[in-house]
Amino acid sequence: MAGKRCVLIVEDDPAIRRTLERVFSRSNYDLKLAPGGLLGLEAARRHHPDAVILDVMMPDIDGYEVFESLRSDPDTRDIPVLILSSLSDPANRAYGVKSGVNAYMGKPFSSDELRTCLADLMKTTDSAQSH
Repeated sequence: MAGKRCVLIVEDDPAIRRTLERVFSRSNYDLKLAPGGLLGLEAARRHHPDAVILDVMMPDIDGYEVFESLRSDPDTRDIPVLILSSLSDPANRAYGVKSGVNAYMGKPFSSDELRTCLADLMKTTDSAQSH
């Protein structure tokens, strides 16, 4: 899998996880999947992904708790995070951005827009790290 960028998807809904797998099936990404927040944190620490796509509403710990844990750990603090949530009203989007997430998209989502957003997020991160 040399050359592939690792993307961690943290999503508790199996149907949405499968949809996201299909969305990125032809992309040059090594996908890692976690069905909840605690497993997502474990996967982030184990795989150190190039980006995380993170749901907010999950049964164990919510996406904001996952995000705060990632940011408080020196090994994961620089991983870009894209929130993908059904909480897509302006107040929730503003909260996500104010919390420091790198990008916020609502569900339902456009596959093309999601692929573009993730690619842009990683380009921005690559650019910042090269300076």
